Amino acid sequence: MNDASNEQQPEKCPSDRLLRLIWGAWKIHVLWVLGAHGPKRFGELRQAIEGVTPKVLTDRLRAMESDKLIWCRAEKTRPPKVTYGLTKRGELLHEALCDLHDLGKRWDGIEP
Repeated sequence: MNDASNEQQPEKCPSDRLLRLIWGAWKIHVLWVLGAHGPKRFGELRQAIEGVTPKVLTDRLRAMESDKLIWCRAEKTRPPKVTYGLTKRGELLHEALCDLHDLGKRWDGIEP
């Protein structure tokens, strides 16, 4: 029997599925900012995530909302007031990012 036959297929691996949700430029940054600082308006997110363009940020926010990682609340004002925040799923991913952040800091002090 081949050992490879016992391995989980990527599409069936829960961690692979989660990593695919946050893979891509700026998604982790969005999760980090919203998790660390709470709900933000679009302009506040742009300021907090240095280097992201409005188009890319809009694309990432739409994808993350579609994946149910963030929520979006639009108020019917002029100009429209749009606020983004983490869903329960997003909050769980933020907790995992905090663990990875701590691990990364510990790795900095370890020689390879």
